[in-house]
Amino acid sequence: LQNAINLGARHIDIFGDSELIVNQVTGVYQCKNDILQKYRDIVLAQLQSFDNFTIQAIPRTANRFADTMASLASLIPPFTEDSRLYVAVQRLDQPSHLGQLTSINAVTTHTQDEWYQQIVDYLSYSVLPPDLTPNGRRSFVQRANRYTILGDLLYKRGFD
Repeated sequence: LQNAINLGARHIDIFGDSELIVNQVTGVYQCKNDILQKYRDIVLAQLQSFDNFTIQAIPRTANRFADTMASLASLIPPFTEDSRLYVAVQRLDQPSHLGQLTSINAVTTHTQDEWYQQIVDYLSYSVLPPDLTPNGRRSFVQRANRYTILGDLLYKRGFD
């Protein structure tokens, strides 16, 4: 919400994955937990900055798509060895209700040695990363076996 306020948004549609929290913010449910009440109060104060807004709970079944999209986005291969991805990170050193917010900037560089490339190499060519200890090899193989390659994309296996 704070980022939307900083950008000057006047209308916002909010989708939450917790029906309990959404109903507490909208007033359908009472908020009995002291800390959750403080968070709710912060949200309600921030919502006053908008001309209008909607808050809607996303059912768990509909949220699976969002989770899948987030997982797929994390598997996008690096652009080139020289490409860089600049990420702005906002870090909370304390809970929001205590009122201290610190911003930092972080720079992430994509290289060919990303964790997923190591897993792809292992699944495709049975090549282990060279710097692993015997226990590290066993751990890496167990982790790599939780993934599969379909086409050119790496997917994490689900429990289904």
